[in-house]
Amino acid sequence: MRREGSGRSGRNALRLVVAAAMALGSAKAVGGLRFVPDVGYPLGGDIRSLTASGGTFWAGTASGVFRGTSLTSAWALDGLAGKPVSSVAIANGEVWAATGEELWRRAADGAWSRETLPSSSAFPTTVAVDAGGTLWVGGLGAWRRTGATWTVAPSPGAGIVTAMLADPAGFVVGLSAGSAARWNGTGWVALSGGVGPAEGIRALATFGGTLWAGTNVTLYAWGGSAWVADAAFGGHDVRALTKWGGALRAATADAGVLARSGSTWSADRSGLLPRGGQSFLDLGAELLLGTAGGGLYRRQGAGWAAVTGPDPAAVVTDVSTIDPPAAWVWAVGTSHGGGAAIVNLPTGATADGPQSIGRVPDGCGEATAVAQVPGTSRDVLVATSCGPYVVTGNAATASSAGLSPVSLPTTLASHSGTIFGGTATTGLWRFSGATWSAEPVAGYTGSGTVNTLRSFGGSLWVAMAEGLFARGSGAWTDVSVGLPGSGSLVVSLGGDSTAAFAGLTTGGVYRRPAGSTFRKDAAGLNAAAVSSIDLSGGRLWAAAGKRGLALKRDGAWSPETAGLPSGASVTVVRNMGSDGAGGENLLVGTAGHGTYRASARPAVRTLPVVLDVFGSGGAHFLSELVVGSRASADTTFPITFTPSPGFAGANGSLAPKTANVTIPAGRELRATDALAFLRSLGISIPVATAEAPVAGSVTLGNGARHVDDAYLVARTYTRGASGGTFGLFYDAPSELDAAEEEATVYGLRSVSGEARSNLAVVHLPGRGGDPIEVSVQVYSAAGVATGAPLVRSLVPGEWTQWNGVLGLAGLPDGAFGYAKVRRTKGVGAFGAYGVVNDAKTSDGSYLPAYRPGGLAAARTVIVPVVLDVYGEAGSHYTTEVTLANDGAIATPVDLVYRPAPGFGEIGGAPVVTVDLAARQQVTIPDVLAYLRAHGMQIPEGTVAAQAGTLTATFRYVADLDAPMTVVLARTTTPNTDAATGGAFGLFYAGAAKGGGARTSALVPGLAQDESVRSNLAVVSLGGGSELPMTLEARLYDADTGAAAGTPLRVSLRPGDWYQWSRVLAAAGAPASVRRFTAVVTRISGDDTFLAYGVLNDAVTSDGSFQTMIPSDTY
Repeated sequence: MRREGSGRSGRNALRLVVAAAMALGSAKAVGGLRFVPDVGYPLGGDIRSLTASGGTFWAGTASGVFRGTSLTSAWALDGLAGKPVSSVAIANGEVWAATGEELWRRAADGAWSRETLPSSSAFPTTVAVDAGGTLWVGGLGAWRRTGATWTVAPSPGAGIVTAMLADPAGFVVGLSAGSAARWNGTGWVALSGGVGPAEGIRALATFGGTLWAGTNVTLYAWGGSAWVADAAFGGHDVRALTKWGGALRAATADAGVLARSGSTWSADRSGLLPRGGQSFLDLGAELLLGTAGGGLYRRQGAGWAAVTGPDPAAVVTDVSTIDPPAAWVWAVGTSHGGGAAIVNLPTGATADGPQSIGRVPDGCGEATAVAQVPGTSRDVLVATSCGPYVVTGNAATASSAGLSPVSLPTTLASHSGTIFGGTATTGLWRFSGATWSAEPVAGYTGSGTVNTLRSFGGSLWVAMAEGLFARGSGAWTDVSVGLPGSGSLVVSLGGDSTAAFAGLTTGGVYRRPAGSTFRKDAAGLNAAAVSSIDLSGGRLWAAAGKRGLALKRDGAWSPETAGLPSGASVTVVRNMGSDGAGGENLLVGTAGHGTYRASARPAVRTLPVVLDVFGSGGAHFLSELVVGSRASADTTFPITFTPSPGFAGANGSLAPKTANVTIPAGRELRATDALAFLRSLGISIPVATAEAPVAGSVTLGNGARHVDDAYLVARTYTRGASGGTFGLFYDAPSELDAAEEEATVYGLRSVSGEARSNLAVVHLPGRGGDPIEVSVQVYSAAGVATGAPLVRSLVPGEWTQWNGVLGLAGLPDGAFGYAKVRRTKGVGAFGAYGVVNDAKTSDGSYLPAYRPGGLAAARTVIVPVVLDVYGEAGSHYTTEVTLANDGAIATPVDLVYRPAPGFGEIGGAPVVTVDLAARQQVTIPDVLAYLRAHGMQIPEGTVAAQAGTLTATFRYVADLDAPMTVVLARTTTPNTDAATGGAFGLFYAGAAKGGGARTSALVPGLAQDESVRSNLAVVSLGGGSELPMTLEARLYDADTGAAAGTPLRVSLRPGDWYQWSRVLAAAGAPASVRRFTAVVTRISGDDTFLAYGVLNDAVTSDGSFQTMIPSDTY
């Protein structure tokens, strides 16, 4: 990268507008897609206790107390969030709840408070009200409440009180040790004998003049002197008993509901999907049933029907695409009694009501996997707790033929027209559509436990207890090398023909390039158990439980949770095919919140600003524009100009203005004046004057089709007195790239006579038309918050800037610092960036924004190039490096310099360490001089030019996911015009080790003519076998799409940097080629790489950094 020369005229012009041109660079603030919910199948709640009063329903669940005012509308969490409530009751207008550890009271004003019982070891488990209205609490003993006073009742017997009954003949309690007792007003009368000590009495009821008790083994009737087992009932785990509809009914954990008529018992499960019942509530004309994860059911007539209930806690276990081309059709499997659902929607529709339910037999609602039966249009094989079933519409047929009695498929995959099923005890099986047959996995002799299986990249992958195996068209191969536990910890798989990814139950993701071995690829997800992996929209996604959904970007994993419920645990992620706009639909399943959907490809791209502004001293600022396409066919998009407030021109409107632009396949449209180009498309934009400048954002696309293959690049520039230009490149992030909630800009500074910093934010269109509010908090370099937050409201497309942002926050002259931008109101994406302006030359360098995850989660970062080089006209290029640690603990940062091939060798200390405190930012003005001063033997630039990569490793946070760690570089040279002074420079971000392009990358917007020349640079970023790799660069005429010159090749070792100076000439391209692009392709090796271009003005040598567009973002 060379930027020799000098200049001055016009550089001190309108700084605000120049700063506006500084857009997000290669380390964009990443945010992402916004999910919308899919309502389509019965969600359940673990409902352990039910009560009602005055038209209000109350439910004690595994995650708190819920309140409902209707059985046809949603319930709301009322209190005790996350607490396992085992029992609820109402006494004197107050709701009481027991958790087994605590007793809680809800006052009439809705406030919950913890109640203290007269015992330090009460373990309150049950609450109930007797016939006289007295509140009882049972645990390790029993207590009564009279007024506000608790009275300890004598011990009812051994064990914990686990059931209570307000029986007219006297209050009855059941105990965990297998006995019961009746209160006679002064003490307890034991009801014992006949029940084993290992049987806990869970439920009590009176029916036919007899007292009944349900245990975890069976049902008993009190015979006067002992409990007598009801032989007709059989062996079932009883959780609740009630008399309703003239029959005694038992809710069981293993057989749903059973009813006693006369002396016989029969199943009462018509319409009931969940196998496990937990609680009853008798409403007279109807009976409510709370299930173990299957939600709430009501019985009015002959059968049960699911109703809207509390805590939708069914866990989505699997999702499978059915007939994706014609419609959004998929099968959803859920555990905890939720069963399976077939969701059938026209493409582009919204799931706003119940969908068809894949009926499995009553009590078999534990669906762990789903797959379309090959050769059928809508038949789905469902792996349930009762065995596999083929579901057609609302009919289900048992499909266990051929399976051994102990075989129960728990995971399914469709591969080459056949369904394969993995079991917990007998290995892998093949389903023909009618029968099952064992499928031996060659080389595997283990217990037969299949953790998961998946088909991708032309192979079937099977994770078993002792290894991971894959088979394409040939024999099975053990591919476990590199995985912890030899593959036994793998619980999720995904990928394509180029790479396989494995998620581990212990946390993290491993990657296996085709033909290679597994290596850890878990930065940002080290501590998260990954239950599902898939590719969608050319991007890699992971379901990471409570960590939510994660996207692989810039060498690390980024959280993508916009639109998902706060704290939602994501269990499944699947590519569901076309989204109706040329993109792909992404579906995620959650534990308790259903499924959510979003397009996995970007709908719009937005340049923060293009402009036509006259500054002081005769300066005239314009924006060049590049609109390009990587598509194989011509594409037409709407393109919209949104004027910025104060920059609408004479009598200009702030309303967005739109036209269409057609981009030829594989080519670029370029304009030296972006606003003139937009006018030529038919957009009405006033001509700027000195008194009425024009500036605004440019958005490509409107959601009708994805813009993944399109790109926008701008360069805002002004001409110098010598005739050359000074300018900056910036690209257009999509709404998938932009920040959603928070972004941080590092590297800001305010040094009188040397440099100043501005901070800008733009509300990117694409996620609705409402305004958002952003709040900026400035921090000193030591991480101390300074000044009050700076707050602005922005409409879509609006840009704003804080000039001298550190000074606005009260930091003194000479200070360095950073700023956090948070969206505090509204829904929408935003871009944020900083600008460092030289105080003498006004040369601007952009500072990218970071959000948690992605590049900021990488712990080993490679700076593409650091310099100590003397160039023409007295120039001297040196590199400043900024290190930042957003975490709560300090960490050493190990720095290693690797000279580029041809730039000599170094000696002395191989590593220099910088100690970085928690939340600290450190800026090293000349990093090679710093390394020399700390023992690294690097020749001075006056002796031998130095150019190479710098690797920074954040040692103490390597396995932590939360901290943000950042490495930024800025290469500068002094202005050789001594009368003006100052410097010219540009910032660029470090790249994650292993985080670059894997197959190929496009470097757009390059040019070579009498006014500009272009260099092309590449860096090996490692991440694979760490062996030499070969890269090939091919140049293409941007106007015609034709190849330009001959391919260029270079071999790089990990960490090497190489540059083709004046690359067009190096390739031997004809002189007629003036505007071109470069495609860099990996020819050999499996490491990743970075490619970028540097455009130097032919007169001023001012340089602009043009980053790459990788073909594979994962």
